[in-house]
Amino acid sequence: MLITVLPTHFDGRLIVERIPYTMPGELVIPAASFNRPFAEGTFLHSLDLVFEVISLNFQASCLGDGNVPIVTPSAVTDTMRQVRIRAKGLGKTRDLTKASQLLSSLADPDRLADNGRWGMVQPYYLKNGQGWAIDGDNTIVSGSAANGVNLAISAKGSLLVLV
Repeated sequence: MLITVLPTHFDGRLIVERIPYTMPGELVIPAASFNRPFAEGTFLHSLDLVFEVISLNFQASCLGDGNVPIVTPSAVTDTMRQVRIRAKGLGKTRDLTKASQLLSSLADPDRLADNGRWGMVQPYYLKNGQGWAIDGDNTIVSGSAANGVNLAISAKGSLLVLV
């Protein structure tokens, strides 16, 4: 179930405008590598407007020689079953994930074949200085057709204008 009605207030203040916003990051993870972090600050919110996150979108592509993407009909779904992430909270009291978790288990089942989307039941709010430190694992073994994985994650939602 995804969000159907967004709140009209945040922290006791009226939301008068929502400005579409994304917070993207990309990471190349070599084969059989674990706990590979996205660059520091990639998912750290640094604006004065509150970021209302309604989904995290994932794209994972196997990479061949020279980090060229390998494209096969089942590559996306298969890759989503081989890549894990762990999202630790920064400036928040709780982490987004308890431990490393397969992308295929986070994504909405009906969206797995065309990359992944983790739709939120309730919005997730980030204030200035809050965010996530995200690590990725690639469980695809060395010597297979893939030399690594390109993992792209985008937090999507809106910046809130409050009065």
